[in-house]
Amino acid sequence: MPPMAAGLLALLLAVAAFAQTSASLSGIVHDANGGAVIGAKVTVSDPSKNFQLETKTSADGNFSFPTLQPGTYTVTVEAQGFKKSVKTGLVLAVADRQSTGVIALEVGDIANTVEVTADAAQQLIKTESGEQSQVISGEQVANLALNGRNYLDLVKLTPGVVSFVNAQTAGPGGLSSFNINGTRANQHNLTIDGTTNVDTGSNGTQHIALVLDNIAEFKILTSNYQAEYGRSAGGDIKVITKGGGRDFHGTGYYYHRHEQFNANSFFNNAQGRQRNFYRYNYQGFNLSGPVWLPKNVFGPLGSEKLREKVFWFVSREWQEQLLPGAARQSRVPTANEVNGIFTGLVNGNGQAVTLYDPLTGQPFPNNVIPTNRINPNGQAILRKFASFANNSARLPVFNHESQASAGYPRREYSIRVDANITENTRTFVRYTRDADQQFLPYGLGWTGGNNQIPLDVLDFKQAPA
Repeated sequence: MPPMAAGLLALLLAVAAFAQTSASLSGIVHDANGGAVIGAKVTVSDPSKNFQLETKTSADGNFSFPTLQPGTYTVTVEAQGFKKSVKTGLVLAVADRQSTGVIALEVGDIANTVEVTADAAQQLIKTESGEQSQVISGEQVANLALNGRNYLDLVKLTPGVVSFVNAQTAGPGGLSSFNINGTRANQHNLTIDGTTNVDTGSNGTQHIALVLDNIAEFKILTSNYQAEYGRSAGGDIKVITKGGGRDFHGTGYYYHRHEQFNANSFFNNAQGRQRNFYRYNYQGFNLSGPVWLPKNVFGPLGSEKLREKVFWFVSREWQEQLLPGAARQSRVPTANEVNGIFTGLVNGNGQAVTLYDPLTGQPFPNNVIPTNRINPNGQAILRKFASFANNSARLPVFNHESQASAGYPRREYSIRVDANITENTRTFVRYTRDADQQFLPYGLGWTGGNNQIPLDVLDFKQAPA
């Protein structure tokens, strides 16, 4: 692909992603008698990001800002012969269609200001859209208790959602573990900053499992949402990552879990088993702020201007996880069976088992295989398995029992840079890397059932404790 075409494609994708996450804000400007105020200057601003946009009211007194990023905004209205009106605290969530309502200007000197704080309860009433949705704020994500630091566990806070998410483990799963308004669990869509994050190979997992401290907010659209958010018959989940601002901020944290703090399970106690490894160590940090460079760097675009226009956010988290597994029982050969002696062999129901000679079709005398018929290589393998016997009291059902923990270390780091290029042009770029390893003591889930022996016992790499 030619460089110019590649650049154009990247720009189009960025615009599409921005549109998927942007919100809109509209309103009406009237005078004290209810008449439309034409040509009034309307300014919307987000002081924390040094951002503002301007527009003029139409012949009907209407104004609109169709593409705003989520945030808390201030709307200022100025018109000749009227006092300046300032409305603060207008909260826009991802993909919101919000209205300021009617802004009534008072007659007076424009040097005078009338300040109004937006009514939070009134903003909950949808006047610009018929969508049914629920916003989970960044404060909720950070402060609500989550057993495994998986933000999808919070979808259960939304009316119409039936959740069976098992979020005890951090990771990309859980997307197909809830139903929205009766739709199938594999019919959801989930985007991060406007880009689809669904692994379409399964429709049940995510490509990237964002850590909690990297999420500004997310929104669950359940029904009646705009056609532009199509693709899936179920709900649409929109996640917005955090960006930097005019001030420097930083956070560091460490979460620890250990089996010594847990009581042993009922069945472990009943059968004399010890607690197996159940350890989580989550540590991470995030830093954000404006770009700050030495003076005179880049000439007129030096530090003084950059720190008002370009902001950054960096986060990193390490997740060391050892997950307890259920007890498993296996039937391994006994010492006699290794030597071909199967006298008295019975199955799990206590019924006698007879061994037949494949050459003659007749039973072996006393269920004993002659030594000259035993392959020494196969016997060596059986002897290895026989050494794993640790509970012969439960023969003939099983004679090996284990309860191994799975290792699931993960790490993620993310960098985001936001830039206010001009008054009407904003952009951001984000790079996120999500990597993990899995140490599965019994192999993959579909490779066998209960009758297995941990791979670490068989001299495979053991999960780190």
